[in-house]
Amino acid sequence: MDLLFDVERQKDETTTLLDRGYRQQQIADELLADADAARDTARKAVAKAEDTLREANETLRTLRGLLRQFSRLFYAVEFSFN
Repeated sequence: MDLLFDVERQKDETTTLLDRGYRQQQIADELLADADAARDTARKAVAKAEDTLREANETLRTLRGLLRQFSRLFYAVEFSFN
């Protein structure tokens, strides 16, 4: 009788542990899905930042070119008045 009681108790404990493991697996799956979504969001943010940096560098190059042209024009006008 004690053996049957022990087996039944162990079966109940095993079922409880199995249920707990299943719930933990569900939580882990949800956390992994959240981490994947966060990684994708971060990758998109990095790509957008790289595009913004590329555009900013192009704008800076353009402005530097305009500044050089303006400086040349300014000195040419100044030279023509002297």
